Amino acid sequence: MEKRYHERNLMDFFTTFTSEEICEQYLIKVRFPDGMPCLKCGKKDFYPRLKDRRAYQCKSCKFFNRPTAGTIFHRTHTPLLEWFVAIFLVAFDKRGLSALLLSEELVSSMRLHGQC
Repeated sequence: MEKRYHERNLMDFFTTFTSEEICEQYLIKVRFPDGMPCLKCGKKDFYPRLKDRRAYQCKSCKFFNRPTAGTIFHRTHTPLLEWFVAIFLVAFDKRGLSALLLSEELVSSMRLHGQC
């Protein structure tokens, strides 16, 4: 399966990734293009997402699957939207970004788009 690069600018990014739920669904789609399998039984049928956690319960075996498990987002308390913005900003600037500048950009970007 060939994956094509899709260039995005900052406005494209913020019109695509508008909420935590959209970021989570995007992560699931990229990670599991054929649907997220249960890590215990392999089935792909889940109850709706738990409201207070990033977890989906398998309808067959009742195991809780977390789409961020095994990724850089595992066990983070930082919202996925902030992670996505940080990754975009680092990748967007070919010269790189200092941690201080990244922090400032994150705060101003999130404030600009009403996320903060």
